Amino acid sequence: MLTDTSKDRLGYFTLDDDGKVIVANWQAQNDQFSYFRSNPIEYVSKIEKYTMPYQLLIAVQINLGNEDFTIDLANLALQTVTILSIQDNTTTSYTRNVYTDYIENTITEETIDPRQIISSYLESAYTQEVRQEETSVQTNAITSQITKIDGWCAHFEREYSLNQTDTGYNQGSTQNLGSESGGSSIVSRNDNIVVRRRTQITHYMTTYTRTVTRTFSMGKTITTGNVEKFVSIVIANKDVKSKLSQNPEMLVELLKLSDSTSDMVDLMKYLIYKATGKNLGVTEFNFEEYDITQFNKVGSGRSKYTSRLSIKLGELCIVALFKR
Repeated sequence: MLTDTSKDRLGYFTLDDDGKVIVANWQAQNDQFSYFRSNPIEYVSKIEKYTMPYQLLIAVQINLGNEDFTIDLANLALQTVTILSIQDNTTTSYTRNVYTDYIENTITEETIDPRQIISSYLESAYTQEVRQEETSVQTNAITSQITKIDGWCAHFEREYSLNQTDTGYNQGSTQNLGSESGGSSIVSRNDNIVVRRRTQITHYMTTYTRTVTRTFSMGKTITTGNVEKFVSIVIANKDVKSKLSQNPEMLVELLKLSDSTSDMVDLMKYLIYKATGKNLGVTEFNFEEYDITQFNKVGSGRSKYTSRLSIKLGELCIVALFKR
Protein backbone atom coordinates (compact mmCIF):
# COMPACT_ATOMS: atom_id res chain seq x y z
CA MET A 1 0.00 0.00 0.00
CA LEU A 2 2.72 2.48 0.94
CA THR A 3 4.72 1.91 -2.25
CA ASP A 4 1.93 3.37 -4.37
CA THR A 5 2.66 7.01 -5.26
CA SER A 6 -0.96 8.09 -5.72
CA LYS A 7 -3.36 9.53 -3.17
CA ASP A 8 -5.64 6.55 -3.77
CA ARG A 9 -3.93 4.72 -0.95
CA LEU A 10 -5.72 7.01 1.50
CA GLY A 11 -8.93 5.16 0.68
CA TYR A 12 -7.72 1.83 2.06
CA PHE A 13 -7.19 0.23 5.43
CA THR A 14 -5.98 -3.09 6.75
CA LEU A 15 -6.05 -4.95 10.04
CA ASP A 16 -2.96 -6.13 11.87
CA ASP A 17 -2.65 -9.46 13.67
CA ASP A 18 -4.35 -7.99 16.74
CA GLY A 19 -7.34 -6.77 14.75
CA LYS A 20 -6.25 -3.14 15.02
CA VAL A 21 -6.79 -0.82 12.08
CA ILE A 22 -3.85 0.43 10.02
CA VAL A 23 -4.24 3.25 7.50
CA ALA A 24 -1.86 5.44 5.55
CA ASN A 25 -0.87 8.69 7.20
CA TRP A 26 0.80 11.45 5.22
CA GLN A 27 2.64 14.72 5.17
CA ALA A 28 3.41 17.06 2.29
CA GLN A 29 5.81 19.80 1.32
CA ASN A 30 4.90 21.99 -1.64
CA ASP A 31 2.20 19.47 -2.58
CA GLN A 32 4.73 16.64 -2.74
CA PHE A 33 3.21 13.92 -0.57
CA SER A 34 4.98 11.26 1.42
CA TYR A 35 3.18 8.42 3.14
CA PHE A 36 3.79 6.25 6.17
CA ARG A 37 1.91 3.77 8.31
CA SER A 38 -0.36 5.09 11.02
CA ASN A 39 -0.14 3.83 14.55
CA PRO A 40 -2.49 0.87 15.12
CA ILE A 41 -6.01 2.07 15.92
CA GLU A 42 -7.66 0.00 18.64
CA TYR A 43 -11.44 -0.06 18.62
CA VAL A 44 -12.54 -3.50 19.85
CA SER A 45 -12.48 -2.60 23.55
CA LYS A 46 -14.79 0.34 22.81
CA ILE A 47 -17.56 -1.89 21.48
CA GLU A 48 -17.41 -4.75 24.02
CA LYS A 49 -20.95 -4.22 25.23
CA TYR A 50 -22.29 -4.41 21.68
CA THR A 51 -20.77 -7.80 20.94
CA MET A 52 -22.65 -11.08 21.39
CA PRO A 53 -20.82 -13.69 23.46
CA TYR A 54 -21.08 -17.17 22.02
CA GLN A 55 -21.96 -18.31 25.56
CA LEU A 56 -25.28 -16.52 25.11
CA LEU A 57 -26.00 -18.56 22.00
CA ILE A 58 -25.05 -21.77 23.82
CA ALA A 59 -27.36 -20.94 26.74
CA VAL A 60 -30.21 -20.11 24.37
CA GLN A 61 -29.78 -23.36 22.45
CA ILE A 62 -29.53 -25.47 25.61
CA ASN A 63 -32.60 -23.90 27.19
CA LEU A 64 -34.87 -23.43 24.19
CA GLY A 65 -33.62 -26.22 21.94
CA ASN A 66 -34.61 -24.32 18.82
CA GLU A 67 -31.81 -24.18 16.25
CA ASP A 68 -33.66 -21.82 13.92
CA PHE A 69 -34.03 -19.26 16.70
CA THR A 70 -30.41 -19.60 17.75
CA ILE A 71 -29.33 -18.95 14.15
CA ASP A 72 -31.68 -15.95 13.94
CA LEU A 73 -30.17 -14.57 17.13
CA ALA A 74 -26.65 -15.09 15.78
CA ASN A 75 -27.64 -13.28 12.60
CA LEU A 76 -28.62 -10.26 14.66
CA ALA A 77 -25.00 -10.11 15.75
CA LEU A 78 -23.80 -10.61 12.20
CA GLN A 79 -25.89 -7.66 11.09
CA THR A 80 -24.32 -5.35 13.64
CA VAL A 81 -22.62 -2.46 11.88
CA THR A 82 -19.90 -0.42 13.55
CA ILE A 83 -18.65 2.75 11.90
CA LEU A 84 -15.17 3.82 12.88
CA SER A 85 -14.52 7.31 11.55
CA ILE A 86 -10.86 7.97 10.85
CA GLN A 87 -10.31 11.68 10.51
CA ASP A 88 -7.50 13.73 9.03
CA ASN A 89 -6.74 16.76 11.19
CA THR A 90 -4.47 18.88 9.06
CA THR A 91 -2.30 21.92 9.59
CA THR A 92 -1.03 23.74 6.51
CA SER A 93 1.64 26.38 6.99
CA TYR A 94 2.27 28.75 4.10
CA THR A 95 5.32 30.96 3.79
CA ARG A 96 5.31 33.66 1.13
CA ASN A 97 8.48 35.66 0.42
CA VAL A 98 7.88 38.88 -1.50
CA TYR A 99 10.96 40.38 -3.16
CA THR A 100 10.93 44.12 -3.85
CA ASP A 101 13.36 46.73 -5.08
CA TYR A 102 13.50 50.24 -3.59
CA ILE A 103 14.69 52.50 -6.38
CA GLU A 104 16.08 56.04 -5.80
CA ASN A 105 16.85 58.43 -8.63
CA THR A 106 19.12 61.29 -7.65
CA ILE A 107 19.96 64.31 -9.83
CA THR A 108 23.49 65.67 -9.38
CA GLU A 109 25.14 68.75 -10.84
CA GLU A 110 28.87 68.25 -11.28
CA THR A 111 31.89 70.00 -12.66
CA ILE A 112 33.79 68.07 -15.28
CA ASP A 113 37.31 69.17 -14.51
CA PRO A 114 38.01 68.83 -11.73
CA ARG A 115 35.14 66.41 -11.07
CA GLN A 116 33.19 67.71 -8.14
CA ILE A 117 29.52 67.54 -7.12
CA ILE A 118 28.07 70.98 -6.82
CA SER A 119 24.55 69.98 -5.76
CA SER A 120 22.20 67.00 -5.65
CA TYR A 121 18.58 66.28 -4.88
CA LEU A 122 16.28 63.26 -4.85
CA GLU A 123 14.25 63.22 -8.00
CA SER A 124 12.11 60.17 -7.31
CA ALA A 125 11.88 57.08 -5.12
CA TYR A 126 9.56 54.13 -5.42
CA THR A 127 9.21 50.44 -4.64
CA GLN A 128 8.43 47.78 -7.21
CA GLU A 129 7.70 44.12 -6.70
CA VAL A 130 10.11 41.79 -8.41
CA ARG A 131 8.72 38.32 -7.64
CA GLN A 132 7.05 36.10 -5.05
CA GLU A 133 7.99 32.67 -3.79
CA GLU A 134 5.58 30.52 -1.77
CA THR A 135 6.19 27.28 0.07
CA SER A 136 3.81 25.11 2.05
CA VAL A 137 4.15 22.39 4.63
CA GLN A 138 1.23 20.14 5.56
CA THR A 139 1.09 17.85 8.55
CA ASN A 140 -1.66 15.44 9.45
CA ALA A 141 -2.75 14.07 12.80
CA ILE A 142 -5.11 11.11 12.60
CA THR A 143 -7.92 10.80 15.12
CA SER A 144 -10.47 8.01 15.27
CA GLN A 145 -13.90 7.82 16.81
CA ILE A 146 -16.68 5.26 16.86
CA THR A 147 -19.50 7.34 15.36
CA LYS A 148 -22.18 4.68 14.93
CA ILE A 149 -23.04 1.22 16.21
CA ASP A 150 -26.24 -0.41 15.06
CA GLY A 151 -26.15 -3.40 17.36
CA TRP A 152 -28.35 -6.40 18.05
CA CYS A 153 -29.70 -4.84 21.26
CA ALA A 154 -28.72 -1.16 21.26
CA HIS A 155 -28.00 1.70 18.86
CA PHE A 156 -25.33 4.38 19.36
CA GLU A 157 -24.58 7.49 17.31
CA ARG A 158 -22.15 10.31 17.86
CA GLU A 159 -22.23 13.61 16.03
CA TYR A 160 -19.08 15.32 14.85
CA SER A 161 -18.23 18.44 12.94
CA LEU A 162 -15.38 19.78 10.85
CA ASN A 163 -13.86 23.06 11.99
CA GLN A 164 -11.55 25.15 9.85
CA THR A 165 -9.52 28.19 10.81
CA ASP A 166 -7.50 30.44 8.51
CA THR A 167 -5.23 33.13 9.90
CA GLY A 168 -4.80 34.80 6.53
CA TYR A 169 -1.41 36.16 5.56
CA ASN A 170 0.36 38.06 8.32
CA GLN A 171 3.37 40.22 7.60
CA GLY A 172 6.55 39.23 9.33
CA SER A 173 10.10 40.54 9.07
CA THR A 174 11.65 42.48 6.21
CA GLN A 175 15.24 41.71 5.36
CA ASN A 176 17.66 44.02 3.56
CA LEU A 177 19.40 41.92 0.91
CA GLY A 178 21.85 44.61 -0.10
CA SER A 179 22.16 47.52 -2.52
CA GLU A 180 23.69 48.11 -5.94
CA SER A 181 24.10 50.91 -8.42
CA GLY A 182 21.52 51.09 -11.13
CA GLY A 183 23.86 53.14 -13.30
CA SER A 184 23.80 56.79 -14.33
CA SER A 185 22.88 58.85 -17.36
CA ILE A 186 23.59 62.41 -18.51
CA VAL A 187 20.60 64.68 -18.37
CA SER A 188 22.36 67.76 -19.75
CA ARG A 189 25.84 69.15 -20.36
CA ASN A 190 27.08 72.73 -20.65
CA ASP A 191 30.73 73.75 -20.82
CA ASN A 192 32.27 72.44 -17.62
CA ILE A 193 28.95 71.48 -15.97
CA VAL A 194 27.15 68.14 -16.38
CA VAL A 195 23.84 67.09 -14.88
CA ARG A 196 23.54 63.37 -14.18
CA ARG A 197 20.74 61.04 -13.04
CA ARG A 198 22.11 58.37 -10.73
CA THR A 199 20.05 55.30 -9.74
CA GLN A 200 20.52 53.30 -6.54
CA ILE A 201 18.66 50.00 -6.02
CA THR A 202 18.15 48.35 -2.60
CA HIS A 203 16.78 44.79 -2.52
CA TYR A 204 14.36 43.65 0.20
CA MET A 205 12.56 40.44 1.09
CA THR A 206 9.40 40.53 3.23
CA THR A 207 8.04 37.31 4.69
CA TYR A 208 4.32 36.61 5.15
CA THR A 209 2.95 33.57 6.95
CA ARG A 210 -0.46 31.90 6.96
CA THR A 211 -1.80 28.87 8.84
CA VAL A 212 -4.87 26.87 7.91
CA THR A 213 -6.11 24.19 10.30
CA ARG A 214 -8.79 21.60 9.68
CA THR A 215 -9.87 19.68 12.75
CA PHE A 216 -12.73 17.42 13.76
CA SER A 217 -14.58 17.80 17.04
CA MET A 218 -17.04 15.45 18.64
CA GLY A 219 -20.60 16.43 19.48
CA LYS A 220 -23.47 14.91 21.41
CA THR A 221 -24.20 11.21 21.60
CA ILE A 222 -27.52 9.41 21.22
CA THR A 223 -28.01 5.91 22.63
CA THR A 224 -31.26 3.97 22.24
CA GLY A 225 -32.44 0.39 22.47
CA ASN A 226 -32.76 -1.90 19.47
CA VAL A 227 -35.37 -3.98 21.26
CA GLU A 228 -37.51 -4.55 18.18
CA LYS A 229 -34.82 -6.75 16.63
CA PHE A 230 -35.00 -9.34 19.41
CA VAL A 231 -38.76 -8.98 19.72
CA SER A 232 -39.28 -9.64 16.02
CA ILE A 233 -37.41 -12.96 15.98
CA VAL A 234 -39.24 -14.14 19.12
CA ILE A 235 -42.66 -13.28 17.69
CA ALA A 236 -41.75 -15.01 14.43
CA ASN A 237 -40.99 -18.25 16.30
CA LYS A 238 -44.11 -19.51 18.12
CA ASP A 239 -42.26 -22.33 19.90
CA VAL A 240 -39.67 -19.94 21.36
CA LYS A 241 -42.27 -17.37 22.33
CA SER A 242 -44.26 -20.05 24.15
CA LYS A 243 -41.24 -21.33 26.07
CA LEU A 244 -40.08 -17.83 27.04
CA SER A 245 -43.61 -16.94 28.13
CA GLN A 246 -43.94 -20.03 30.36
CA ASN A 247 -40.51 -20.68 31.86
CA PRO A 248 -37.71 -18.20 31.04
CA GLU A 249 -36.16 -18.51 34.50
CA MET A 250 -33.90 -21.41 33.50
CA LEU A 251 -32.35 -19.32 30.71
CA VAL A 252 -31.70 -16.51 33.16
CA GLU A 253 -30.00 -18.92 35.56
CA LEU A 254 -27.78 -20.23 32.77
CA LEU A 255 -26.71 -16.70 31.93
CA LYS A 256 -25.71 -16.10 35.55
CA LEU A 257 -23.27 -19.01 35.44
CA SER A 258 -20.90 -17.48 32.85
CA ASP A 259 -18.69 -14.46 33.40
CA SER A 260 -19.31 -13.55 29.76
CA THR A 261 -23.09 -13.33 30.17
CA SER A 262 -23.68 -12.54 33.85
CA ASP A 263 -23.70 -8.79 33.11
CA MET A 264 -26.43 -9.38 30.51
CA VAL A 265 -29.04 -10.81 32.87
CA ASP A 266 -31.04 -7.61 33.32
CA LEU A 267 -30.88 -6.91 29.58
CA MET A 268 -32.25 -10.36 28.74
CA LYS A 269 -34.98 -10.04 31.36
CA TYR A 270 -36.02 -6.79 29.73
CA LEU A 271 -35.90 -8.23 26.20
CA ILE A 272 -37.99 -11.23 27.28
CA TYR A 273 -40.49 -8.88 28.91
CA LYS A 274 -40.81 -6.81 25.74
CA ALA A 275 -41.18 -9.91 23.56
CA THR A 276 -43.58 -11.93 25.71
CA GLY A 277 -44.92 -9.70 28.47
CA LYS A 278 -43.36 -12.04 31.07
CA ASN A 279 -42.28 -9.93 34.05
CA LEU A 280 -38.98 -11.12 35.47
CA GLY A 281 -38.50 -8.01 37.57
CA VAL A 282 -37.11 -5.77 34.82
CA THR A 283 -39.70 -3.81 32.88
CA GLU A 284 -37.49 -0.81 32.11
CA PHE A 285 -33.90 -0.61 30.94
CA ASN A 286 -31.55 2.35 30.70
CA PHE A 287 -29.66 1.99 27.45
CA GLU A 288 -27.45 4.94 28.35
CA GLU A 289 -25.02 2.35 29.69
CA TYR A 290 -24.35 1.54 26.04
CA ASP A 291 -22.99 5.05 25.46
CA ILE A 292 -19.40 4.15 24.63
CA THR A 293 -18.14 7.57 25.71
CA GLN A 294 -19.14 6.67 29.26
CA PHE A 295 -17.38 3.31 29.38
CA ASN A 296 -14.88 3.16 32.20
CA LYS A 297 -13.81 -0.45 31.81
CA VAL A 298 -11.67 -1.78 28.98
CA GLY A 299 -12.91 -5.21 27.98
CA SER A 300 -15.14 -7.67 29.76
CA GLY A 301 -13.55 -10.92 28.72
CA ARG A 302 -16.34 -11.69 26.28
CA SER A 303 -15.71 -13.95 23.35
CA LYS A 304 -17.08 -12.28 20.25
CA TYR A 305 -19.27 -14.17 17.82
CA THR A 306 -18.98 -11.86 14.83
CA SER A 307 -18.79 -8.19 14.03
CA ARG A 308 -18.92 -6.04 10.95
CA LEU A 309 -16.75 -2.98 10.74
CA SER A 310 -17.18 0.03 8.50
CA ILE A 311 -14.21 2.36 8.20
CA LYS A 312 -15.01 5.93 7.16
CA LEU A 313 -11.96 7.49 5.56
CA GLY A 314 -12.91 10.98 4.56
CA GLU A 315 -15.95 10.56 2.34
CA LEU A 316 -15.24 6.88 1.66
CA CYS A 317 -16.86 4.09 3.65
CA ILE A 318 -15.37 0.59 3.36
CA VAL A 319 -16.98 -2.45 4.97
CA ALA A 320 -15.03 -5.43 6.25
CA LEU A 321 -16.65 -8.61 7.52
CA PHE A 322 -14.55 -10.82 9.72
CA LYS A 323 -14.77 -13.22 12.62
CA ARG A 324 -13.05 -12.84 15.93
